[in-house]
Amino acid sequence: MSGTWNLIPKAEWIETDAQAQEAAEYLQQHARVNGLGTDTETTGTNLVKDVPLLMSLSDGNRRFAFWIQNLFRWNWLHEGVLRNPEIPKVGTKIKFDMHMCANIGHDIPVWDSHDKFGDTDLLVSNMEMGRELAKALGDRRTALMRGHGCVVATRGLRLAVYASVYLEVNAKLQMQAMAMGDIKFLTAGEVDKIIERTGPYTINRAWENWCRRTNRPVTPQVA
Repeated sequence: MSGTWNLIPKAEWIETDAQAQEAAEYLQQHARVNGLGTDTETTGTNLVKDVPLLMSLSDGNRRFAFWIQNLFRWNWLHEGVLRNPEIPKVGTKIKFDMHMCANIGHDIPVWDSHDKFGDTDLLVSNMEMGRELAKALGDRRTALMRGHGCVVATRGLRLAVYASVYLEVNAKLQMQAMAMGDIKFLTAGEVDKIIERTGPYTINRAWENWCRRTNRPVTPQVA
């Protein structure tokens, strides 16, 4: 491979047969020189239950993304590009990415209502309790509530759902990782950079997947 790669070109979303054919023709020509970068995303982190969801292909200058269920319908991409022995390929196999968990924020505080209010039903049932919980949350995105669950505060509903899902995913992964030894957590800088890069495209893609899995209509709303 001798071509020059740009750093993560903006994705061009493929939805029609014509777009798929144009992408295949472009990659057949340019990926022979630059190589073909591949990447996949999955529906979750369960190696048994979850499945590949999205794929992207890039020659370093243009990047094409599509729902993986369409791959075999678009033979131009499957046979003409991915299985083309004349195109060198780099990148990853199907993977379960954990960096999305950074969207829960930095250090997650644990609010214990018993510290100030004694024995309760563990519900936030009055304004004084609400203010104390808000104080514990501060300017963070999430906080855990001892014996109850969590609270998530973000700029929109879709991001709140996104952070809630990955808060649970992160908790399960941390518990599993702790059983294997010391954990190297994401640094504060890494968390900041991942949050900065997580935009409407990423959030809406996850939202659409969750809607489809629960048989709910998908609306093209920006997160």
